[in-house]
Order: sequence, then C-alpha cells, then structure tokens
Amino acid sequence: MFAKAYIGAAILLASALISGCQTSGSSSAISKEEALKIAVEFQAASPVVAARSIDGFLGKFEILAKWPCGNSVQDTPSSRREMFKKIIAGLPEYNNQRGITKQTEAQDGATNAFLRGNVSNAVEYTDWAITTVRRYNFGSNPWTGYHAIHSYQQAFYLAYAGDLERAESLYFDGTAYSTERWQDPRNVYWLYAHQYMADGAIKRQNGRLDAAELSFNTALGFLARAMQVFEGDNSRFAGWWTRRYRGKILLVKSELGLTLLAQGREAEAEALLRDTVNFSGLVEMDSKLYIAFLIGRVSEVLSAQNRHLDAFKTASLAKRIYSSVCADGGLSSAEVRERLARAQLALGNFDDAKNTYAEMDKYFEADKRLLNLKFGDSLARAFNEILSGDYSEASKRLDLALNRTIERFGKGTSRQALIIGLRGLMQATKGETEAARPLFEQAMVEFYQTQGQADSRDDWLKKYITDGYLDLLQKGGSPDDLSKAFEIAQTLENGKVQQALRQNAARAGANNPELADLIRQEQDLGQQIDALRRTLNSALSSADSKAQASAEKVKASLPALFQARQELAADIANKFPEFDELINPRPLTVAKLQSHLPSNGAVVVVRTTDSATQVWAVPKQGDLIFKTIPIGRIELNETVKEIRRAVDPGAIASLGDIPAFDTATAYELYNALLAPVSKAWKQSRSLYVVTQGPLGQLPLSLLPTTPNSKGDDGNVLFAGYRNVNWLANSHAVTVLPSVGAVATFSGQTSTAKRRPFVGFGDPFFSGGQALAATKPVEVAQNTQTRSVTLRSKPQTRSVNSADLAMLPRLPDTRPELQGIARSLGANQATDLYLGLRANEQQVKTMDLRPYKVIAFATHGLVPGDLNGLHQPALALSAPGPSKSEGDGLLTMAEILGLRLNADWAVLSACNTAAADGEGAEAISGLGRAFFYAGARALLVSSWPVHSGATTELTTTLFGLQAKDRTLARAEALRQARQHLIRNAGYQADGKMLFAYAHPIFWAPFTIVGDGR
Repeated sequence: MFAKAYIGAAILLASALISGCQTSGSSSAISKEEALKIAVEFQAASPVVAARSIDGFLGKFEILAKWPCGNSVQDTPSSRREMFKKIIAGLPEYNNQRGITKQTEAQDGATNAFLRGNVSNAVEYTDWAITTVRRYNFGSNPWTGYHAIHSYQQAFYLAYAGDLERAESLYFDGTAYSTERWQDPRNVYWLYAHQYMADGAIKRQNGRLDAAELSFNTALGFLARAMQVFEGDNSRFAGWWTRRYRGKILLVKSELGLTLLAQGREAEAEALLRDTVNFSGLVEMDSKLYIAFLIGRVSEVLSAQNRHLDAFKTASLAKRIYSSVCADGGLSSAEVRERLARAQLALGNFDDAKNTYAEMDKYFEADKRLLNLKFGDSLARAFNEILSGDYSEASKRLDLALNRTIERFGKGTSRQALIIGLRGLMQATKGETEAARPLFEQAMVEFYQTQGQADSRDDWLKKYITDGYLDLLQKGGSPDDLSKAFEIAQTLENGKVQQALRQNAARAGANNPELADLIRQEQDLGQQIDALRRTLNSALSSADSKAQASAEKVKASLPALFQARQELAADIANKFPEFDELINPRPLTVAKLQSHLPSNGAVVVVRTTDSATQVWAVPKQGDLIFKTIPIGRIELNETVKEIRRAVDPGAIASLGDIPAFDTATAYELYNALLAPVSKAWKQSRSLYVVTQGPLGQLPLSLLPTTPNSKGDDGNVLFAGYRNVNWLANSHAVTVLPSVGAVATFSGQTSTAKRRPFVGFGDPFFSGGQALAATKPVEVAQNTQTRSVTLRSKPQTRSVNSADLAMLPRLPDTRPELQGIARSLGANQATDLYLGLRANEQQVKTMDLRPYKVIAFATHGLVPGDLNGLHQPALALSAPGPSKSEGDGLLTMAEILGLRLNADWAVLSACNTAAADGEGAEAISGLGRAFFYAGARALLVSSWPVHSGATTELTTTLFGLQAKDRTLARAEALRQARQHLIRNAGYQADGKMLFAYAHPIFWAPFTIVGDGR
C-alpha cells in the first residue's frame, strides 16, 4: 500500500519522462534540472492516521523477536573487512565489474552498520566504497556518479552523528562528482535521492525543519519514480534493486518522521513511522534490522507524547528484535533500552528499569567510554540510582549532567531545573531535609520560568520531584509550608492538557494576526533550538573527536536563539495577557484566591498520588485546612469504579438492570476526603472543586453527607433515594479546570444584546446512518413494560482500530435541543442544526458570538477513542454524507480558534469520563478551550444519560434562569437537580412509573468554569 501511494502520486507527473525507460539501456539521458522539476512537484501521500491501539500494530511483529540470535549478518564480518583491506592495499585482482559489485556491497554494509547504531563503522564502509570507486575509475562516467552517491551517504551518516562540518564538506564533495549524463533514469533517481536525503539530514540538524521536510519529500519523490521504472522489468537484477530502493525509502521516511516530531506534529510522525514499519517487511535485505530500527523510532515518538505505557511496549519489542539479530551491543539497541528504562520509571516500575540499565552495562562492558559519552548524563538513570540508594553514582551522574548542560546550553534551562530538583530529591531521600529545601525551592522557580521548554523525554520527572517537595513541606506542617505546598500543587494540574494547549497555541491566536504571528515565530524558534540541541548532544556524545570539534559552531549559535525566544515570550505576555495565562497559568496564593471567591464560596482541591490523596480546603475567610489521606491512586480508582457501576452500568434493557446505588461506599468516600476538611467549606453554599485522576470521573454532588441509606420506594421505583442526604441538596458544586480559574472568571460579565440559543445535535457519523435517517426513527422512550434506554456511548476501547463511522448515532438528542430552544424562546428553524447540518464546517464558519447559550448534543471523545485522536474532541457529522470540509471532529485545538460570547456551552451526551482515567483531563481540556474561545461555563455529562431525565433537567435549568436572571448557574443546576430528585419521574397514563431520584438520572451533569 505504501509503495502504491507514492508511485500513484508520481505517475501523472512523470509518465512522459519514464515511458519507454523500462530497462537500463533504453532511455535517453535525463538532466538534473528535469528530474528536480518533477521531484519538487511531488507531494508525499498523507500518512494514514495511526490506529488508536498500539497492541494490534506491535502484534504483527512479535514473531520476529522469538527467532534466536546466531544466523544474522553482522555489520563487520571478518571476510568482508579482509576483502576491503585487499582493495585498499591495491591488489589488482578485481576487474572493473567486480569493483562495481564490491562498492555496492560496501554501501549495503554501511546501511547495516547504521541500522545497528555503529555510525563510525558506517562511515568506514563508505570510505571503502569511495576508495573502490577511485581505484577502478578508468574515466568511465558512471564512476563519478557512484562517488557522488557514497559522498552523500557518508554526509547523511555524519549529519546524524552531529558532525555537521564534515557532513557539509562531503555533501559539497558529492555535488562536485554529480553527473548529468547518466543514461539510466534509475541511476539518476538513485543519485538525487541520496543528495536530498543528505541535504535533509543536514538541514534538520541545523534546525531548518521546514526545509528538511521538503528535502526528504523530494528524496521520496525520486525513489518513487525509480520504483515505477522497475515495474515491468524482468531482468535478474530488478528484484534486488527494488529491495534496495525500498530500504532507502524506509530510512528517508524515518528521518521525515523525526522531522515532523521536531515540528511538534506528533500524530503525523506516529502515523508515518507506523506505516513505514508495516512496509519494512518488503525490504528482505536486513528486514529485521529495519523493523527494530523503525520500531525504536516509534517508541521515541510515543515517549515525546508522554504515552509511557505505549512507549514501554514499543521499546520492549524493539529491544527483543535487536537481540534476535545479535545487535545488543549496538548504539541503536542501547538507545532503545534507554527509552525502555525511561518508560519503566515513568510507570513506576523502578526495579525493571534498574535491570534494563544493568543490561546496557553488560553489553558495553568493553567500551564503557562510549556508553558514558552517550548516556552518562541520563537524568532518568540518575533518578533510578536515587531510588535505589546508590547516591554516590547518582551524584556523579548529576554533576556530569549539570556540567554538560551548562557547557552546551548555558544556565537557566529546563534541564538544569530538573538536575537541581533531582539533587533536592536525593537529599530528601537521604533524610537531609534542610539541605533539600533550598534545592527544591530553586527547582520550582526554574520549572515555572522554563515551562513549555522542557525536554519532553524527561518532563515526567517533574512529578516525582514535585511530589518529593510536597512531602517535605507537608511533614513540616507550618502554615507557611502548607500555603507553599498549595501553590506548588497547582503547577501539577492537567499536565497533558497544558501540553496540548501549548502545542495548539497558534490556533488560539487565529483571530488576532499579530498574536498568531508572534506565536508562530516563538514556536519556530523553539523547534530550531530543540533541533540544534539534539545535534549538539549527538556531536558531543560521539566518540569521534572531529565531530566534537565541529559542535562548537552549533553551540555558538544557541545563545542568540535563546535570547530571541525569551524576548518573543515577553512580548506575548505583555501584549496578550489572557493568552499568556492560558498557556502559562500562575499559581494563586491562598490570600489571592480568597480575594476572588464570592462571599458564600469555598475551594476544595484534591490531588492523588501513587500512595496518598491530598486535600486542601480554602474558605472565603479563615485558614487553609490540609489533610493527607492514605488512599493511593489504585485504591481510589477502584472505589470510584465501584460507585460508578450504578450510574454507568453499560447496556441495559429494563429498569431492573439499573444497579442499586452504593450509598455506603459513596459515604465512605465523602467521609474520607471531604469530611476531614469540612470546617473550611461546610458553611458555604457554593463549592468550587479542582480534582484530577480517578476523582475526575465522579461528580462529587452524588456523595451522601450522612450515613443514612436509601428509603423504601413505595409505589414508585427509585423514590427511596429521595431520603438520601446528597451533597447536591446542600451545596451548589462547580468544577474548576484549575485553581487559577477562580481569578479568571472573577467579575466576568456580558451586557451585549444576544440571541438566546444555538444547538448542534444528532449528527450522522456515516453514510449508513444518514440513509437510515430517511426512515422513521423511534426516539428512545420508556414504556409501561418499564423498558429503559440510555444514550449510546462509543464502544471503541475494545478494538485495535476505530474511526468516526463506529460511533453510534444519538437521535434522542433532537427532542432535548428542541426542548431547550422552547424554554429559552429560540427560533428552531434558524438556531437548530441537526443531522447533516451539525457538521464541523458549519460550526467553524458561522458567527457564534451573538448567542448566550451554545449546545452540542453529541459524543465527547478523549485521547485514544479514535485512531489518531490525541486531544479531547466533539464528534460531528462525517464530511462525506454532510458534504462538508474537515474530518468530523471538533478538537480542542479547533475550539481554541472559535469566537464566542456565551454564558453557557452545553455538552450533552458527552461521556468524558474515560475508563483509563483521562476524563478529568478531557473536561479540563474542552473547558479551557471553550473558556478561551469566550464561554463562561460548561455543562458536561460524565456518563451516558437518560433522554427523558436529561430533557427534564436542562429545560428546568434554563427555565429557572430565564425567570430569574440573577440566579447563579451552579445554583440553577442545584435547584434543577432537586426538582428531579423530589418531584420528577417518568409518567404514563397519568401515573409515575419511576422516579428520577436515582443518581443515574439527576447526577451526570456538572458545571465546569464560572458557576456564578
């Protein structure tokens, strides 16, 4: 499929050129200008979006890891080395044709060595190839072409190693030997493919990422044309050459993938590399090496996305395949082991990481110097040594890391902050509290100053460092320590959301050209700095002294880039403070937070670690109260799952399938988390909650505040739940995406004259759904037989690959939106967009500023629900049946570019509480995107809802606000819930069949944002 995509793109552009050129001697010459004109027109096929599950992708290659080492081709077999020694010594036993064969073997040997991570051996092989070319050059023109190819190939290897000076020299050496008179277009394409491959590598290492991307795509264009020429060639060499071309395509695509990654295009990079791995089996020559090499690069992309479990699985497989081809001693295998250990540490598998590092030491026992050059300053390994109590080795490693960091990049970098923080963690682990405190404090300051610039590979270390400092402060217990701990805890909120917001910052500035331009400049500088850092690290970590010497030029260019980026960031912060707050939220002191709270408000912040849950409560007046509860993330997650079983039971057919709500377990959770700090919030009517992790999947309003259980139902099913003292009875609860949001929403009002409502719902996710909609559809209703239907939710987590068409339609969202429209007095003909009209293009192109309430009655998706989805999104009608632009997903990045002036954004039917615990992040991500776009509050659902109850709740809520415009949003929701609990239910023939008092009916909706 891969080859056909590239070949198909080339056929129309190159058919006139290559017709009649099917064999090596049957065509006229092609000039470089003619070939380049065609190549630059080549557009690489868009990568197929990566399937959401990494497991199905890896499963196809598991068998390769089971083959034993023993019969694989080594990168420097003695017979091959002896042969090249004879050539270099000048023995005249090889004729001209034999020389061509041997220089080709040298080229293949170089590729083999490169895949194993032995760049110096790869360079040596290309030296042999060049020597062979020079020795057997009898003035025949093809030899100069071969010389150029080997020069470009060597330039590529040296650029990869960071030796840019020698790489550029060899690149220009290659251009001097290029020929425009080669008759066979395959040779011309092969020559120019190497030229642009080397050019791309040099530009990428120089930080010129856009230019590098173009060069790699141009190289792929030449290779695609060469593959097209070979189609129909039945000569005995055609298959052999085709495999070599395919191998070169793999290398170019892997370089292109890393270029996309450096540009912050992680999803594209992952899709491209995964597609490349799938194609690697067609290479045959060294195919297992290609696969291991490419899977290792996939793990790097996953690591950059902080997808640590996926990175672990991928790096583990790559390591085992390297072992199966006897390549454990190569640097490529060592790099994979470093990624594997990093993932193990991020996942908390500390002993496994220690064993992985021990394996690295074993295979590099004979060359510890090389291992130290490449990985001696590994912060992940220093952290592992701290946990293992090996403080002496950790101290040496941190010293080396600090010296290298300052030498290469200067002071005040994010990496330096991590090193200082690890020193503080080491002192705290040793029990030296007073020595640890100033180190932690310095690290926290630098974390804030360098946020958004951290090396994504080691960004996970911040959590462990910050946890260590929080533990130290909490053990101190003084009011100052607890206040400081409260500020620090805010910096850990919603890490994935913060990362995604930074990545999509340009979208947030789309409506202001000056801001968008500043953002783009700042991001481009950041990408260039990151690329040059990698080049510098490669050069200075090389065993080649020439590479280290050439690194000084790269090093000299960095200070000016750092300065320029700092000035741009300062300019953005001064001119656009709201945007700066979006991507760099400031932690609030307790006093500052209290100044922004309403008179009847209090804030509760809950944060869960592996071993405990921390709870802060801040009243409008009075002292902060803090408690640590010995309930870790795993235990809390199980408790939340137990409580959710009654409100998210999965497929049900009748009322009898709805489980009884476990009031006892729910009260135990309340008693453990909220009761110990109740003195700070109990007297308030408005409760603002900030949660993360497992608790983000559970609306706290459904927790009972007393141990009384459900009463007798009597004649109405579920009526007994009216006796439970829910938190919803006494407090209006609002979820905040961050503590700082209290200040953001403080005093926000809108006096503009606006229309009441616009709604988007019941989208069609496939052509089949659109066709079925032409037939009568029965909206889900309860009957006298007491059947009940909850809205369908995505069932994509159990499959390896999932796309938009797999989402179930939600026809019962129509009457809900129609009911809200009626209660708000909206024009249903002009303000409701249902079915095919509920599409992405409609949302993104219409003016949404005139509406007070905007509603999306559709699926809310979280990362991993669909292929290639790595940020929260709303699902809208598929572009095919709706004849609209886009992909049918309104992502967080795209919401950032909307312009709203809405009191409410309602996300009905959105199941944002994912099974993997990302629900809180999804709510926060969608919420902050809508807030930046101009909404003041978000109404979201945490599980599939009952249509009748949802329509009753939303119409009651907006009816209350329509009657009393001074009524706070959170209070309106509380009163609407009270109505459902005490009075509402499903009726038939004038008789109530069941009450809406069970939390499955009244509790799914939560206000996120400004509840006032």
